[in-house]
Amino acid sequence: RAGKEALEGIIGRAVTSFCYPYGAYAEEHPAMVRAAGFATARTVERFRTDLPSDLFRMGTTTHGYRHLVDGPQILRRARTPRQAVGMWRHWDVLGRRLLDEVCATGGVFHLWGHSWEIDDHDDWDRLKSVLDELADRDVVFVTNGELAAHLEGAA
Repeated sequence: RAGKEALEGIIGRAVTSFCYPYGAYAEEHPAMVRAAGFATARTVERFRTDLPSDLFRMGTTTHGYRHLVDGPQILRRARTPRQAVGMWRHWDVLGRRLLDEVCATGGVFHLWGHSWEIDDHDDWDRLKSVLDELADRDVVFVTNGELAAHLEGAA
């Protein structure tokens, strides 16, 4: 609560979203986050394109970083072995493929990352390519808090 209040004092508006440190949380943490006044919390679970069913355990779609353990998920989505290798080696290729899925079937595309990771791997051009692709699509951009408010209003 103290961190939330301090940040709100600095930026002059409500902080409604929380991200579990390193994506790790125990069963009691979502209730604690809700009690602290947040509207939603996200994990670092990747490959989620569906609307979240639990606003305090929201997954993400893709991370601006290559994860070696993503192979099985990538294989399920790849049309060819060559495409699988490309998605595994380049997170931006994977991100655009997942964006294609969301645009075709609906849902949420949630790209996240850390600027230090993008910087360490000189991936600014990769990030730009994904953002350019997003800009060319007929999508609605919302914050996690705005998504939570929309889903709460629809319930």
